[in-house]
Amino acid sequence: MLLRYFYKISLIPKIPQAHVASDLPYSFQGDFFLISQNLYQFIDFQLKGANSNRQLHFSKPLEVYLNEEQLNSLQTFYNLISVQFYYQFNKTDFDEHKIMIIPAVASKKENVMTKSDALTSTWKMIEDFSQSSQLSEIYMQRLKKFDRKNDGKLAHEYIFNNGEKIDKFIRFVTSIEMPIIEYINSTPPLNNDEIVKKDTICLSLALTLQEKYWNRIVWSELKNRYSNSGRKYKKYYSANFLTFNLHPTDMFSETKSISHIEFYKQKNDFEGINPELPLIELIPLRNQFNDKNQLFDEFSKYPNAYGDKHKRLLEILSNKRELIPELLKRMPSDFHFEYQKNKIPLEIMHFSYFPRIAGSLVSYFNQIIDYLKPLAPGYGNPEEITQQAAELIEEKMKYSFKNTLYLRNALTDSTYPFLQYQHFQSYQRLEYLGDCVLDVLTTYPIFNASPNAMEGQMTLLKHALVSNHTFAKVAIMIGLDQCVISLMRNNYTDKSKNTADIFESVFGAIFRDSSLQSCFRVFRYIVKKYKNVFLRAVNHLKYGKETIDYIINSHEDTFCKIFMKCPLNSDFPIDPETIENHIGMEINEKDLSLYQLALTHTSTNSELCYERLEFIGDIVVKFAIGTILYFSYPTSDESGLSISSGYYKSNDVLGRISLKMGLNKIVFVGPDMNEVVNISDDLIDDKSVFIHKLFGDVFESMTAAITISSGLVKGFNFVHENVLGSVENRPDNPTIDPISFVINSIRKYFHIQPQIFVWEYSHKFYSYLFLDGVQLKYIGKAKERSKAIYNLSLQIQNEMNNNPNFYQEITDKIEQLKNDLENVEYNLDFVLN
Repeated sequence: MLLRYFYKISLIPKIPQAHVASDLPYSFQGDFFLISQNLYQFIDFQLKGANSNRQLHFSKPLEVYLNEEQLNSLQTFYNLISVQFYYQFNKTDFDEHKIMIIPAVASKKENVMTKSDALTSTWKMIEDFSQSSQLSEIYMQRLKKFDRKNDGKLAHEYIFNNGEKIDKFIRFVTSIEMPIIEYINSTPPLNNDEIVKKDTICLSLALTLQEKYWNRIVWSELKNRYSNSGRKYKKYYSANFLTFNLHPTDMFSETKSISHIEFYKQKNDFEGINPELPLIELIPLRNQFNDKNQLFDEFSKYPNAYGDKHKRLLEILSNKRELIPELLKRMPSDFHFEYQKNKIPLEIMHFSYFPRIAGSLVSYFNQIIDYLKPLAPGYGNPEEITQQAAELIEEKMKYSFKNTLYLRNALTDSTYPFLQYQHFQSYQRLEYLGDCVLDVLTTYPIFNASPNAMEGQMTLLKHALVSNHTFAKVAIMIGLDQCVISLMRNNYTDKSKNTADIFESVFGAIFRDSSLQSCFRVFRYIVKKYKNVFLRAVNHLKYGKETIDYIINSHEDTFCKIFMKCPLNSDFPIDPETIENHIGMEINEKDLSLYQLALTHTSTNSELCYERLEFIGDIVVKFAIGTILYFSYPTSDESGLSISSGYYKSNDVLGRISLKMGLNKIVFVGPDMNEVVNISDDLIDDKSVFIHKLFGDVFESMTAAITISSGLVKGFNFVHENVLGSVENRPDNPTIDPISFVINSIRKYFHIQPQIFVWEYSHKFYSYLFLDGVQLKYIGKAKERSKAIYNLSLQIQNEMNNNPNFYQEITDKIEQLKNDLENVEYNLDFVLN
């Protein structure tokens, strides 16, 4: 017995599968089994698809022991479907990794809930794979079902005699590129001919027969007498149009002046072909679509059909025979079509016991190989690396992660090949956040430890303390370089900016996982443990040693607090109410001298000015803008965040905000600066007007005064309200994003993921929403794809808000659809008189 590991793979949200009546005893649910010779520790990740991304979830493995015969059957099944059904499937790579992927199916007789049940049904499908039914048998059974009274003979005769009319009608309705009812409502009739009831019934029957074959997987097993081996071969096709006006007695082709009957008798010794049955047009599976994007789109955007043309058939059949007369009145008399060359008698072809799926789904699984590649150098998979890093950080940094996902992102660099699938983010966003955090953690101690330092001295000291060289050395000593999820760990040295970036990203992860105060405790511990490294970085600077000692000896009750003496400036008389009117908030009167200082420019020749406060304010502004942008734009990369942050932090932006607040009217300047501050209000919004550095500086110094007086949260909020306002993205706000509102509301009520699909026709986009196989009645139309989805969501949102029965109506419709599907064979049954 040979051990194999069976992992059930689920797509979240599931790829919509067609709810189409089928003779197959199995239904494909959108899941797969990955069968491996080796035991892997797979973790969930994101697949990047043709139109959207989906999460791939791996179950824990089932250990299955197979005998030689079972393993051979499995291998044969896998080889056949991987070659025939999987579009651009890299089978070689899968063979090298000794893994296989097969679809997981459910038996229609059972409600499969567990992995073992799904495996049982799937294994039964593997055993039944060679069984089949001739297409001719299915055709005759369907005729007899419709014409029970005459055992199908009258129905067959009627269709045989009206083949030309039927072919033209079916090709006409499948050429319509919009919903049938919408087409009828938007297209005027071309004739007023009276429609005979028998014609309507005949066309309905023909549509039912056509629907039975459309896009089903069929195959032929023929003996090639002209090959050297003379062996039989099996080839798979996608069934297309039935040719009701062409029969096996017609010529095989223009170059071969023999009938289809004679051709297959001579070439394959095949007899017993019924000369009165239609032929069927076939398309080789691999030639059906030009690329995998088209294939994915065709088989995933129509939950109740196998494709656009098939949906048109089902739309007509679901309305019984009511739409047929209306369509006949709109069919152009000169409507023209051509039969394709590849036509085969029904007796030659068989149905495959294999459910129709989107072939490009399996091209997704080539991405699994990319996922396995990082394991090759022996680094371990991301989950293992993250767990090792968490243990290391707990030991060497004294911090225990509550959510290790943040840590995993902090350790993943851009060389990791699976990064492109968006489940993993590289460390760059967290590095950006960590940089903001570490600036705060170092700025406060520098300010407090150097009471007489000028702004320039403090800036040099901060740059030395947070330099790439310093952080890289500490990261190496901790061992973070050995925890990077990367294909190029050799890039992480004590002289590498990459290593410093990892150090910063870990602090960003700690901030996300906990708080700024936790970051302070961790940083204090690291500075104390690796004191010599930090001392070497700042020893050559004034107040360097004092700053290191201040960090080590800090207490949590002094965290993010500034200690400074600030006497009242009698030369600058200003009352608290005036300041409050300009900054829009109350201030502590006891701190009036602090606000005086924040408004005192160097040109006054005063003993004290706002330069030192500007040093603190600059970092608070950076921290506020940086963190707000980080959380507001979760999909933006580090470069986008840096550009945005740089814009909001620029002197031009801060200076104009300072002017709008009127700080220029209360700032204390020397005589030579009076002309600068006396700027007209009309010029504030004029982008061509240069904004003096003074105005940006005074905004930062005022931010510092508020922070020192009322705390970091107050200073943070001051920046938020005056600089960013409401620019941040809020996906929870329905007035801004109805798409998120609709999706979240449906998830909350139904506990399932809704699907929005968009298709284009005549330079216009149409969007629909499907819920558990039900297409809601709302249609979003627009000239832009995103706008079509927005309009659809807005309609549904309004209905949710205005219709108290909305959810119950949808629930009832879902139940009705399920019942209709169970009885679909009977719903379409009637006797042809």
